[in-house]
Amino acid sequence: MKIRFLEPGNQPYRKSPLNYFVYDKYIRTPSHGLMTLAAIVKRVEEDVLIYSESISKINWSDVFEADVIFISIFTFNAIRGYELAEHIRRNSRATVVIGGLHATLNYAEAASHCDYVLVGEGDETILKLLRSIKSEEKAAFAGIAYYVDEQLIFTGRSEPPADIDVIPARGLLHNYRKMAGHSTVWPQVHASRGCPHKCDYCALVHAFGRGVRTRSPQNVVSDIKEAI
Repeated sequence: MKIRFLEPGNQPYRKSPLNYFVYDKYIRTPSHGLMTLAAIVKRVEEDVLIYSESISKINWSDVFEADVIFISIFTFNAIRGYELAEHIRRNSRATVVIGGLHATLNYAEAASHCDYVLVGEGDETILKLLRSIKSEEKAAFAGIAYYVDEQLIFTGRSEPPADIDVIPARGLLHNYRKMAGHSTVWPQVHASRGCPHKCDYCALVHAFGRGVRTRSPQNVVSDIKEAI
């Protein structure tokens, strides 16, 4: 299958005061989670590519030919993400999947704009979903939300993966290597997931849980070397 991953910008590929520290001429940080999922999918599928509007414009002729399209959203770029999803559904027969922190916490909202929502960490769920799409069967495993007619189907939260030693597939990000030599592109490296605390203002514990899981030191070092 042809798989495409999209990261929306609030105002795509332009300086914006609304996303000054993320999608700006000074700092561009492509989604770590999206590149991690792309690395996992690349193990089983050959044709995989990522477009981040923090780095480049989306090649729509390429995206419209995809079989499955994954869109990752935070709250600040959720509206743009929904616009991308609706644009794809009007112009393509691709299966559209939305994930990310905002979609995890608002899966009923996100599901109205796509075919499936990945709820929670998608490391294991994403491959199950691809197999389900290939077999043309509705997903019945945990970690998925979708609508059947007007009824919301939520299969429950999936167990967080114990093994998170995955190096993000930065090489699959369109124009990343071209932009990586500039000080404006800051690669992310995550050494752990989860947090033992429960701060009122933080949503991460709702996505990753309070149990801390760490990557091996060797894997983190390899990730840093790959990033630079």
